[in-house]
Amino acid sequence: MSQRGVDQDVCPNPKDGGCTSSQGKQGVFYNNNIGKCTSEQVIESDELEYVAGTYIWSGFDYLGEARGWPQNTKCRGTVADVAGFTKETAYWIKSVWLSNISKSDAGRPVGVVGDAAYTTFIIESWVPPPVGSHRNINVYSNAASIRLELNGKVVGLQQVPYYAAQVTFSVAYAPGNLTAIALDASGAQVDMHSIATTGVVAAMQFTVDAPSAATGTGDAVVADGEDVAMLGIKLVDSNGLMVPGSTNNITFSVVSGPGEVYTTHNGDPANIKSNDAPWNLAYHGLARVYIRTTADHATSAEHRRRLLQIDQDSTVYVQDPDVAHAPGPADIVVAASSPGLQTVQVTIPVTADISQLPVAVAARAARLGMVAELKEVSE
Repeated sequence: MSQRGVDQDVCPNPKDGGCTSSQGKQGVFYNNNIGKCTSEQVIESDELEYVAGTYIWSGFDYLGEARGWPQNTKCRGTVADVAGFTKETAYWIKSVWLSNISKSDAGRPVGVVGDAAYTTFIIESWVPPPVGSHRNINVYSNAASIRLELNGKVVGLQQVPYYAAQVTFSVAYAPGNLTAIALDASGAQVDMHSIATTGVVAAMQFTVDAPSAATGTGDAVVADGEDVAMLGIKLVDSNGLMVPGSTNNITFSVVSGPGEVYTTHNGDPANIKSNDAPWNLAYHGLARVYIRTTADHATSAEHRRRLLQIDQDSTVYVQDPDVAHAPGPADIVVAASSPGLQTVQVTIPVTADISQLPVAVAARAARLGMVAELKEVSE
């Protein structure tokens, strides 16, 4: 179990009573460094020749089964928190399984967003240590070794154990840039990841995370009265770097188009705010809003005719299929505002094409992957 954004320095002993209010904010029970635990569990299955793979429980954090109030969420997710933001362990999984599979291996997934031969990720934020003068820095990687540099000066070099996929450095803190340089067996640089000291929150970056070609989730949200878009806010400083620990209050609104604020969250397992409200506090610099379509242009003509007959008090606008030259669905424009920051907007593309629904998009991706794999095997 892990908690996004909670460095091990802040919560060093989560199994021994958790992080109390004297160690961090109330509701913090875990840290973000579970690479060693994950490695030990994976080896239990992956080292056995007669076992085909590993089943991970679970992909996402989920509501319920929490450790204790005010937490209301199970922090079991290894890929994402309850709001769908990537957790640190996802990079361990990616380095061991995706990046570690040879590109000549017919079993390697194809067409995966972010596919790369190497994964390198520093899981901490580069902020002053809560105690003392040093920070413990953990790097997940499938490279042969990691060279750590602070402001261009080498502060550590370690080989990466294959199954551990993790190295730990003790670094005297100084403001600036901390970079993990991944080296192959010959010592050549093959990858890198940098973090840096940040300033105060200066702006919001607003993105449409799904549907999005960048995340492999389609090109548009479907105007069927049910489909949902997933948007993200990142709080950044004047250099565009996410500000760790920032908790600004963010309010979302639909400016135009057939959509409504369906719910909000921030990934905090101790978030006790009503998710029906159109606002939320950021958690470690991130917040989420889900926008649901409020118009049906996409379902079958017969279905829409029946809805017009029986669902007179619906909040969903149903486009009458028998109206000639009826306008198609408009795109949805969403705004995010926060005190002291400039309001930002994004546009969600909207379509009446039901082939853009999530299951159909996933099915096409799977088929394309299988075709590509078969072609590679035949060649």
